Amino acid sequence: MTWYLALSGAGVLLAVAALVVVWSRRGRVLTYRVHLDAPVMVGDLPSEHSTVLLRLANEGTRPLHQEDQEGVEFAFPDRRIEAVHIAEAAPGLRAELSRGLELADNAGQDTLAVPPVPLNRRERFKLLVLLSGSGRTVTASGRVRAGKFLHGKQKSPAAGLLTGLLVVFLVLFGLAIGNSSVDNTCPTGDVKVLASSIAAPVLDGVVKEYVATTGCAGNHVVITSSAQPRETLNRLGTPNPDSADGNLAVVPVSNKAFPALVERPLATVIYGLAVNKNTGITGLTSTQLRDIYAGKYADWSQLGGAKVPIRLVGRGLESSTRELFEKQVLHGTEPAITSDDCLSPRDNAAPVIRCERDTASATVDAIEATVGALGYADLPALKGSTLTVLNLDGNGPDIANVRGGGYPFWSPLSVYSFGEPDADSAEGRFLAYLTGDAVRTQLRDAGFVPCDERNRC
Repeated sequence: MTWYLALSGAGVLLAVAALVVVWSRRGRVLTYRVHLDAPVMVGDLPSEHSTVLLRLANEGTRPLHQEDQEGVEFAFPDRRIEAVHIAEAAPGLRAELSRGLELADNAGQDTLAVPPVPLNRRERFKLLVLLSGSGRTVTASGRVRAGKFLHGKQKSPAAGLLTGLLVVFLVLFGLAIGNSSVDNTCPTGDVKVLASSIAAPVLDGVVKEYVATTGCAGNHVVITSSAQPRETLNRLGTPNPDSADGNLAVVPVSNKAFPALVERPLATVIYGLAVNKNTGITGLTSTQLRDIYAGKYADWSQLGGAKVPIRLVGRGLESSTRELFEKQVLHGTEPAITSDDCLSPRDNAAPVIRCERDTASATVDAIEATVGALGYADLPALKGSTLTVLNLDGNGPDIANVRGGGYPFWSPLSVYSFGEPDADSAEGRFLAYLTGDAVRTQLRDAGFVPCDERNRC
């Protein structure tokens, strides 16, 4: 009975302290946290680049208006800002942040000026900052009108009292019921993800955010890029999953061969036909495209463009993008390689000039560097390039034309697991995160069309 009386008394004091803490956070309170500050790894070695994940939140009892926030900045001594990515924000808030960051133009600076945006109670956002340089410190400054700008872990005296009483309460609770403490540790084991080369870049960012959000840094998530998605499914779908190279596969192909594999759609991948900017061409018909690959046209002027030779940049036989292009667009096979440098044919009698590159990024680079070049890649790989992405039969590469049936060059992007993993396992937890709202935002920012209520994959 003595234990229970002590427990009751501690409970009363705990409730009082909680009220004091809530009272201390009344009014306008903007908090920040540095969730991640880590070097970008190249292989097993750190590079000169690093990433910092910042979280800002309204933890007060009143909404925060733009005029309430003054000079909120984060300084990165001995580092320079390369890019700022909005890692998490509500849709309306994301638009406000994007406009503010564009106006601030923080690139090349050592200080990030955070644009003041309206925040409702408990609303938050996260910014992922890519930096270059050797520094490893982050400092914050700013003020909130008639309020507080605090580190998220900064404690008031009342919060310290609350923490102490909470410890006493938990000790007494454990003694009273004779029970052991609950195990809240992160699950053990690695998560090995076999990812298509299309998905690997965005998954690298997903993993950083996952580690920062969950705090389970010990749960290593290893991303292995694969240029052969069907072979990846073959390895994952083996009858002995312990012999497979990974626990999960993220690939832009559908599975019909292995019933043991469980598919979860992530996004729609749209691909584009792209030409060097000097061709003077903005669109082709399917017939014109097939005739180009058949060697019936040798110069863009024959199709109403500039007088420059047509040169084709393709992918190898192992590429799923090439397989998709041949099946859904070309309705045939690409011609053989006739050029190594994409400029000159090995044999002057060759009907077309065609070279091959191993990856989407290398393909985009080759098209940009080659006068008159034509090729194809996924839209995330084409994002930010100088290439002209063509309409096909008058339809552009967008989700409306895909859903309407007017644009054939697309594929699903799905994550596969061998059966249903335990929800509390390392694999199960990462899988739940991968199919959640935060990752949909990252997929959308990368150029994919995530599966949601507007895009029911």
